[in-house]
Amino acid sequence: ETTSPSSSSAVASVVTGPIGATGDEGASGSIGATGSTGATGQTGVAGEVGEMGETGDTGAEGMTGDTGPIGATGSTGPIGECLNSLDINSISGDLVPTKDNEFNLGSSTFRWKGLQLGPGTLYIEDKVTGEQAGITIVDGSLLIDGAESIRLGNIQITTTGIRSVLADDDITIGGEGDTGYLSVAYGIKFSDGSTLFSASDIVGETGPAGDPRTPMLLGTQDGNEQPSAVLDLDYQVFEFNDGTWVLPDAEEGVIIYFVMGEGGSAEDVFIEVNHLRVIEGGRAEVVIDKKWSPFSFAGGTNTTSLISAVFTRDAWNITGGVLR
Repeated sequence: ETTSPSSSSAVASVVTGPIGATGDEGASGSIGATGSTGATGQTGVAGEVGEMGETGDTGAEGMTGDTGPIGATGSTGPIGECLNSLDINSISGDLVPTKDNEFNLGSSTFRWKGLQLGPGTLYIEDKVTGEQAGITIVDGSLLIDGAESIRLGNIQITTTGIRSVLADDDITIGGEGDTGYLSVAYGIKFSDGSTLFSASDIVGETGPAGDPRTPMLLGTQDGNEQPSAVLDLDYQVFEFNDGTWVLPDAEEGVIIYFVMGEGGSAEDVFIEVNHLRVIEGGRAEVVIDKKWSPFSFAGGTNTTSLISAVFTRDAWNITGGVLR
């Protein structure tokens, strides 16, 4: 379409056609450089610290875990070098252990054969009191200072005498078959305060010896009473009336005679014998502390009126009579 020109003030009118399709997007341009960081602002005022809360309860303790297995034993290390060896042949001072009451000298399987000590003291401590007792020898006497007694089995030697730790045990001096005497230097004192200085203190003083051929009258004879508890072996002939007497042991070979008195009865005469030899089953044996009737009693029949007794080998041997 053609338009005709107009005056200079007129505006040309243009008709717009349809929009064409959008073209492809062009490539992005490169990113520009980052700008510089701005200044840091001022720190604000800190707020107040809040109150601490209460501590909570402690929790229950957990169970101990099982012990782990023991590890294998390591190999033995090398023996160390002994830096302070002791030459027992050249000791020139005291031999003192490094710990008190700790070490032994020898053992039950490795023992010392002998112990040689000079003129000194061997000290041993009391297990109960803790005090020490010293053992020394002075002029042939063994001294134990600090010990109140010495005990061998049940026999105890004290500072005042000899006793048994078992109160009902006898204390025997000597042994069977010994022939030595117990010699007392001064006397014997009993618990009641009484004393003995001689055997005569027990049996009384010995009277004058009688004529052994003169009978010793026992019991009552013609109104003359001569009782005796123990037969006096200074006599050799004894004339008996009724009663009981003791026949003591005698020296080897002593011979005595018993005669029945006219004023007594055979069944009422008794002799207590310490050791009497009798025949049992055809064999001789010694009986102890027996009561013997020297004159056999046969119910009124006539019997012998003379009995002899001989002391041999620690016992009396008799020619008759019966044991009661």
